[in-house]
Amino acid sequence: MPREAFWPPQYEVRLRVYASLAALGVMLGLGLTLFILVLTFSWPRADIGSPTSRVYAGAVDDFVVGIPVTFAEGRFHLVKRDDGSFLALSWKDPHLGCTVPWRGSFEFVDPRDGVSKTGWFRNPCHGETYDAYGVRVFGPAPRNLDQYPVEIVSDEVYVLAVESKLILGETRSDIFTPSPGEGNSAH
Repeated sequence: MPREAFWPPQYEVRLRVYASLAALGVMLGLGLTLFILVLTFSWPRADIGSPTSRVYAGAVDDFVVGIPVTFAEGRFHLVKRDDGSFLALSWKDPHLGCTVPWRGSFEFVDPRDGVSKTGWFRNPCHGETYDAYGVRVFGPAPRNLDQYPVEIVSDEVYVLAVESKLILGETRSDIFTPSPGEGNSAH
């Protein structure tokens, strides 16, 4: 059977036009879906970046000196100092905003004195490393971890975890920042 008998020429042209339009529609749909996915993952979310305002952390005596306690509600780590005062360290890295967890069993050679120590804040995104008091000791971050104000009322600890109250960490230029391909290999 000849081809023209099965598909007359006027129908073949229409079929090609419809197939082209369908392919274009599929490509536009996929492009729009990809655009929405990229936008969803790259757009800052208010529920992640805005911590609760005033967070009750507990009694003063509940905390051990030098051991950070993480508070998901306010998105901070609370550390008791030797003198009994407290630091509320933002868990958001000042370099590019990744969440910086406390890793109590992580061992790292402190570039300040060359001694291997256990227990650091370690950014999983870029390797910035901070001691238990939020002081940057390694990596490309421009400063120490940022802090929230802490209030002690009747031996109870409260943290004002509000972005407008955030105290920027101290900028330090005396810290080791690796060159490309250089750095501490401990993860």
